[in-house]
Amino acid sequence: MSRFTGRLEFRDLGSGTWILHTDAGEKLQLAGQIAANLDGKRVEVTGTRAASHGFGMTGAGGVEVERVRATS
Repeated sequence: MSRFTGRLEFRDLGSGTWILHTDAGEKLQLAGQIAANLDGKRVEVTGTRAASHGFGMTGAGGVEVERVRATS
């Protein structure tokens, strides 16, 4: 498991996709359960990196989400 921090964004493409804009400058597409009220918030994501490219077209791959929590 890895941890990633940054700002969360929901993109309304197709069925929708979640993108994490990490503090390290990456854009990661997230897969898993994410609460809608976290859109636009700073979060910490715990999960496993995956070599996925979907509708988000982030280029940096993705993360299979285990947990997402808002940070201050």
